[in-house]
Amino acid sequence: MNDETEAEDRLIRVMLAEQEANWEAQHTAYTERMKQKLAEERQQLAQDRLERQAEQLAVYRQQAIAAAVASKEIAPQFVEFITGTSHEEIDAAVDLAKAKTLEILAELAGQQQSEGPLAAYQAASNELQYAEEQARERGLPQGLTAEERQAAEDGSLSLRDYAALRSRLGIAGRDVGIFG
Repeated sequence: MNDETEAEDRLIRVMLAEQEANWEAQHTAYTERMKQKLAEERQQLAQDRLERQAEQLAVYRQQAIAAAVASKEIAPQFVEFITGTSHEEIDAAVDLAKAKTLEILAELAGQQQSEGPLAAYQAASNELQYAEEQARERGLPQGLTAEERQAAEDGSLSLRDYAALRSRLGIAGRDVGIFG
C-alpha cells in the first residue's frame, strides 16, 4: 500500500502543482489586464484633462481678444496672431498686439501731423501748377485761383461771379469757356 499511497501523493502533488501553475497563470493574466485597464483609464483621464484645458484656454483667448477689440486696444487684423498654450502666453500675445497697434497709430498720427498743413499746401500748389500748365497748353489766360477753378468746375459759381471771372480773364463776349 505504501507504493500505492506514494503514487497517489505524487499524483495529488502533480495535480496541485498543475492547479497552482494554472492559478498563477490566471492571476498573472488578470493582473496584466488590470494594469492595462488602469493605464488606459489614466491615459483617458489625462486626455480628458488636456481637452478641458484646451477648451478653457480657447475660451480665455476669445474673451481676451473680445475685450481688447471692443476697447479698441488692438486692431482686428492682429486677432489671428494671438495664440498661446497658457494664459501667460496669450496675455503676452495680446500685449504685443496692443503695442503694435499703438505703434501703428502713433506712426499714422505722426504722418498726419507732419503731412497736415504742408501736405495740403503742396497738394494745392501742385494742383494749381498743373491747372496753369493745362491752361497754357490750351492757350487760355492764366490767373485762376484753385478755389475759382474748383468752383467753376463743380458749377457752384453764381452767374454774376461767372461773368466777372470771364471778364477778368479777358474772354467775356467770346464763345469759349473758362477752361477752353
